[in-house]
Amino acid sequence: MLNNTKKISVALAAMLAGLMVTISAAEARFDDMTPRQAAMLRPMLDLVDRTVLSAAPRVPDRLTTASIGPQAETVAPVRRAVPDYNVFKSVVVPVGQLKAFGQWGRVRPTAGEVAELCTGSFCKSTAGKQLAALAHSAADLSQVEALTLVNRTVNRLIRYKSDRGDTWQTLAQSAARGTGDCEDFAIAKMELLAGLGFAPEQLQFIVLKDTRRQLYHAVLAVHVEGKRYILDNLSNTAATDTIFRTYKPIVSFVGTKSYVHGFKGGETAIAMKGGMAGIRLGEGN
Repeated sequence: MLNNTKKISVALAAMLAGLMVTISAAEARFDDMTPRQAAMLRPMLDLVDRTVLSAAPRVPDRLTTASIGPQAETVAPVRRAVPDYNVFKSVVVPVGQLKAFGQWGRVRPTAGEVAELCTGSFCKSTAGKQLAALAHSAADLSQVEALTLVNRTVNRLIRYKSDRGDTWQTLAQSAARGTGDCEDFAIAKMELLAGLGFAPEQLQFIVLKDTRRQLYHAVLAVHVEGKRYILDNLSNTAATDTIFRTYKPIVSFVGTKSYVHGFKGGETAIAMKGGMAGIRLGEGN
């Protein structure tokens, strides 16, 4: 049974439907009517129009909606992915400051500009001038192209020379002397890349042991788009860390953070005489 409200709605709908048929037929012959007939019919047509339009769903006015600009989208801030520092299949453990490697605080990279290289005495040496030119030529390259060029050029301009005191040199010191140990190559590349805009968290300075040569060694790992490129003074190719089977990392440094490396499974950590204080890069024990 329909209640009174629904009965009235149904009846009104039926009436309107009937009127529409009648009025549609009349409207089709509207032009043929006499002025008196048209004047009598016009109010009825207007009533039907108002009734039907009030019941129909509202359609937005195109002119009105077109004048309203699109709502600004809320864009979530882009978070830079944290690089995976577990290089050479190791597992890193964050630690505090390592006294055995206090020199890191003096050479760690800071954000800089390429143009700053030629301040002071840096460009007085041949190596310094060429390194400054390298920095400018690499400024427009992709990150992978830039790190490849930096690795190859530093390896060519700096001559390897072991220092028995194991003093870590800055880029300026290596450029002035034209020589350096393995860690000095890595530091020079690190400073150049930092000046080119690489973020500190992309640059991982690694102290390791080369089990094939039985020597302690230092390299720079550069993190780009999930890959870890190894910049090594022993190779002009910036290969990823997956191909280095005899490199066993001991400690590494990223900005102000320090890490100790271990290994999963049956692989044992590197034994060191005298602990970390006994490590001399370029030498074995």
